[in-house]
Amino acid sequence: MRFHTIFSITLLSALMLSCKAGEKEKGLEKKEEKVKTEVEVKSEIDSLSVLIKKEPSKELYMARAQAYDKVGRFDQSIIDAEEAYNYDKDDYDNMIFYGKMLMNALIYNPQLIEKARPIYEKAIEMYPDMAEGYLGLGKVYTLVNNPDEAFKFINKALKIDDKLSEGYYLKGFIYQKQGKAKLAVSSYMTCIEQDPSFTEGYIVLGSIFSKYGDRKSQNLAEGYFRSALSIEPKNTDAFYGLGMLYQNQDRLDSAIAQYKIINRLDTTYAIAYFNQGWLYLNRSEYVDSAIIYFEHAIKADSLYADAYNNLGVAYEAKKNLEKAKENYLKAMQINPDHQMAKENLQTLYK
Repeated sequence: MRFHTIFSITLLSALMLSCKAGEKEKGLEKKEEKVKTEVEVKSEIDSLSVLIKKEPSKELYMARAQAYDKVGRFDQSIIDAEEAYNYDKDDYDNMIFYGKMLMNALIYNPQLIEKARPIYEKAIEMYPDMAEGYLGLGKVYTLVNNPDEAFKFINKALKIDDKLSEGYYLKGFIYQKQGKAKLAVSSYMTCIEQDPSFTEGYIVLGSIFSKYGDRKSQNLAEGYFRSALSIEPKNTDAFYGLGMLYQNQDRLDSAIAQYKIINRLDTTYAIAYFNQGWLYLNRSEYVDSAIIYFEHAIKADSLYADAYNNLGVAYEAKKNLEKAKENYLKAMQINPDHQMAKENLQTLYK
């Protein structure tokens, strides 16, 4: 029987996170900021909704759009961002804000990238001396896998403002995708030099160096993840990077500790549950624990086909073949091409 292994944070996820980088302050002062809980943000949304009902304004719609964005309510964030944009469609700040909110919402609806593109094109046409329109269009072309056009617009943005940290981040992303590791690392390092509070830069550098087996690279990786946490003490992706690093070093208890922190901070972070299940599944005496964590992963993400497959493997290890079959079938229902689930089902009663 075969179970699906763990995967790491994708660069695309990191790039989506970087869409919010423009909101960050320079320097390390950010680590002293109070991190709002989800409950606090939802309370803020309620308060803003009352104010908007009484007397709507562009500023209130922008504030509520950002609040919705923080809690992942992208369906609502883009509605409010469009309301703000409609106050004056030729205003540069309105264009850039709307474009950023659309880009942040790509996880919710990837097609929104085609709505963001003309906004940035309009910003460039009307305000050719402003950097953020070029940067936004560079991001669009990065995500549609057109590196030549992406570099063209990113470099134009950096020519206007050579301190634009996100421009270097985007270049690093493209270089990394092209397999140009040294150029990627150089760009990411320039990114955090320009903005020491740019958390995602540290996380991606940590992810890169964690793939190398030598002690120096491993120490650098841990240092970058720790730097990210010194800026954002509740950054779940930084904890995930540490967890993967420790796991690959066979420091399994330390890895599990990081994943537990993640799930205390975010009960919807399905892969942290999945990874714990995977680690326990590799220890035959902890199969019951593996089942619990795979079930948690499925509760967090009901379409997590790999979690269903691994849950089937765990039940098969306990000789509960009917439960194993049930979960293999569920994995295949979600993903008809799930090869491991197919093979596990074929060999289940042999």
